[in-house]
Amino acid sequence: MSQLLDFIEEPWKSEKLHKKYTKSFIHLSPLPEVATGEVLLASLYRNVGFNGVVSEKQTPILGRKLTKNLDKRKRPNNAESAIDVDDDLWVQIVTRSITSPKQTNQSKKQFLQLSPLVPDSTIYSMSARLAGNPWNPGRLIAKMISMGSDTKADALTLWQSIFEKLSVTEDDDVWARLIQKELMTWREKEFIGSWSKPEKLPLKEEEIFDNLTLQIPAVKFVKDLKVVLALKNTLTRRQWISMMESLCRIAACSHVMWLCTINKKISEMFEQVLRDGKHFTDEEVRDELSQTDCFWSLDQPTNKTIEETVRGYILGRCALNLILSDISDNDFFDDDEMNLTSPKNITKTLNHLSQQKEYFDYSKYRDNLRTILEMEPKITACKKGTSKNILEFISYVVRQRQTSEAGLESYDQGYYLRKRGAYSSAPWIVGLGPTALLLMVHCTAVQSNGPCTIADLIKQLSFYGLEAEIQQDSNSMFYRLLRSLGLVIESPDAEGGMVINSPFKISLSV
Repeated sequence: MSQLLDFIEEPWKSEKLHKKYTKSFIHLSPLPEVATGEVLLASLYRNVGFNGVVSEKQTPILGRKLTKNLDKRKRPNNAESAIDVDDDLWVQIVTRSITSPKQTNQSKKQFLQLSPLVPDSTIYSMSARLAGNPWNPGRLIAKMISMGSDTKADALTLWQSIFEKLSVTEDDDVWARLIQKELMTWREKEFIGSWSKPEKLPLKEEEIFDNLTLQIPAVKFVKDLKVVLALKNTLTRRQWISMMESLCRIAACSHVMWLCTINKKISEMFEQVLRDGKHFTDEEVRDELSQTDCFWSLDQPTNKTIEETVRGYILGRCALNLILSDISDNDFFDDDEMNLTSPKNITKTLNHLSQQKEYFDYSKYRDNLRTILEMEPKITACKKGTSKNILEFISYVVRQRQTSEAGLESYDQGYYLRKRGAYSSAPWIVGLGPTALLLMVHCTAVQSNGPCTIADLIKQLSFYGLEAEIQQDSNSMFYRLLRSLGLVIESPDAEGGMVINSPFKISLSV
C-alpha cells in the first residue's frame, strides 16, 4: 500500500504520522492528556531521579502496596523507622498531613494521593491515570528544556541542576528531611538507593532539539526555571515546590498551545507554496514560528480560545502529514529534500516544494483532506481522541483545582485560570493565583536591569501567551492582588504609576 493511502485509511493514529513529521520539533510528543500541576511536578521527579526505575504505570500499583503496608504497620524488608516515630502517628502523617486533596470527580475513589513534597512521595502517587498506561508529563518538561536551551550540554546541566534541587539535603527544612528519611524506610527492595543523578535527558536522540533561534515559551521557561531553582534555600520546601509547580504549569500549557498554533501555520505555508509557488525567506519562517501573539487576556473567558487552538492543531497536523505522504509517493519530489528539524530546514523544504509545485495535484489533496475531516467529525470538534485529550490538558493544567474536601478550597494557589463566580457553571477566566503572581513578579524583577514596572511584568506574562493592559482597571482582581501581596509601590514616575517589587531578595544572572 502506498504511504498516502495508508495515511488516509487511519489518519488519526500516531503510528501513521510521516517520519519526517515525527522527527521534527513541531511534533507534539508526548501527546498530553489531563493532568494537574502536581501530576506534572511528580512526573518531573520520576523522570529526573527515578528514570528507568519507577515508571508512570507502576506508580499507582506501588501506591496500593504502600497503603497495604501502612495498614499492617509493617515496612518492607523488615526495615525500621529512621526517626523512631510511632507507627500510628506516621500513618496519620502520610494519610493526612502530606496528602493532596482529591478533586470533585474523585471524591468516591479510594487511593493514596501524596503531595510531591519530596522525591519518595512521588513513587506512590500522582500519575496521570490510576490504571492503564498513563502518559509521561515529565518527558514533556524534558523536551521543553531541550528546545529552550542553547546546546545539548546546557540542557543536561539544567536537568542535573533540577535533580540537585529536588533532592532533599541538609539545607532543606526539618519537615522535608523528616518526611524523606521516613518514606525511604518504606521502599520496596528494588527501589533502595534508586534516587540518582541523571546522566542524560529521558529523550531519544531525535527528540532533542536545541538552538532553534525562535522566540518560544520553552526559551523563557529555561530562563525562569533557573531563577526558581535559585530560590530554594530562601523558602520552605513546600513554598518552593509550589513555585516550581506553578512555573511548570504555565510553561507546559503555553508550550502545547504554541505547538498547536505552529502546526496550523506551517500547514498553511505548505499550502501556499504548493498552490501559489510562494517563496519564503528564513526570517519570514522564523517570524511565523515564533510566539509573537498572546493566546488569551486577563479576566477573559478561555474555552473558545482553547477549542480554536486545538482544532487548528488537528487540522494542521492532518494537512501536513497528508502532504508529506503524498509527496513520498510522488517520483517528482526528492524525499531527501524534506526536512523539518529546524526553521532553516523548513525554509529550504518550502522553497523546494515551491519549485516543484506543478507536479503536485493540489485539487486532489484538498479532496482527500475534506474526506478525512468528514470521516471523524468528533475529532475535529475536539470531542474525541487526541484533540479531546489535548483540550482537556490545556484546560485543566492551569485551572485552580476544585477540591472535594471541605476547608481545602484554597489549597491551589499557583493557578492561572479561575472561576468568574462561586456557582458551578461559572465560566473559567484568566486570573493568576497568589503563588503564580509572586512567581511572575520575582522572575521579572530578577531578570530586569534597574527598577521594574508594571510594563515589565506585562512583558513577562506575554512570553507565556498571557495578555494584560497597563491601563487595565486598577480595581481589577489582578491589581488588587498585586497590592494585597505588597508587590507594587505606587509611583507617579513609573509607567502605569506602579513599580513592582519582589519579596525575595536574590539576584541571578540568566
